[in-house]
Order: sequence, then structure tokens, then C-alpha cells
Amino acid sequence: MNINKNDLVESLRQAGDVVAQKVDGLYQRTRLSFSISSKESELADLYRELGQTVYEQEKGRTTHNMSRSALIAMIDACIKELQELRSRRSEAGPVYRFCPACGRPVSEKANFCAVCGAKIEPDPPKDAPCCEGDPCPEDCCKETESPACDGESVREDAWGDPLD
Repeated sequence: MNINKNDLVESLRQAGDVVAQKVDGLYQRTRLSFSISSKESELADLYRELGQTVYEQEKGRTTHNMSRSALIAMIDACIKELQELRSRRSEAGPVYRFCPACGRPVSEKANFCAVCGAKIEPDPPKDAPCCEGDPCPEDCCKETESPACDGESVREDAWGDPLD
């Protein structure tokens, strides 16, 4: 077997570039996720402070907190920042799916959440029907011309292959 040293070096360089890109993408998504988590915590604190301010004012007590309108403006700004961060994270592409019970990231092939143990349903195939009816109750699959549905629901095994 004759291996060209230059071809091997070039293949290794290309593989290294791919790995570096994936690591950079993961790093960027992780930074965005951390920023989102911090902003969600800040938003929860603002909501809590607004609730306390409303309660104190309702009871006729004087508060040294910010006014309701100032807190609401801060909440609106925080929500806008959260939307922007989430948009940027979604543009970076998904790395994980998220547990429907606890919201933690799970691997693409996980069947159960490693944190809370909840069952993770597989993502539907891209050409899956938009309904679960048996047969399709609205004929919606026929309207969208989904190749996976002829008006009957499609049954699949755990790997997404159609059952006979």
C-alpha cells in the first residue's frame, strides 16, 4: 500500500479544520446559552421586584424600590434582549435537543434525559405528516403533498423506519 505523505498531511489538516469549526460553533452556542440563562435569571428578579412593588403599593406602604413603569420598561428591554439572544443561538444551529420535562440539553440520540429521567420523544421526520390521526382527520397531509402520508397515519419503529 503506497501512501502519499502530502495527501495524508492534507487530509489531517482538513479534518483538523472541521474539528476546529465544530468546537468554535459549540463554544459560541455555549456562550449564548450562558447569556440566555443569565438574562432569564435577571428577568425573574425583575418580575419578583415588580410583584413586591405592586404588593407594597397595594397595601399602602411606601417603597424605596423603583417605580412600576421603570420596572416594566426594564422587563420589556430584558425580554427584547432574550429574544435577540435566542434568535442568535438558533441561527448558530442546534447542537442539542432539550428535555420536555426539565429543559436540560440532551444528545441527539438520547431516549431518556440523563438529569431527570424523562422519556425523550424522537423528532418527527421532516417529511412526516402534520397530524397523528388514523386516518388523517383533516386531509391536511394531502394538501401539503407530504410524501409520508396518503391520508393514513405513518407508523414508525424507534429508528424512524416505516413499519409494514
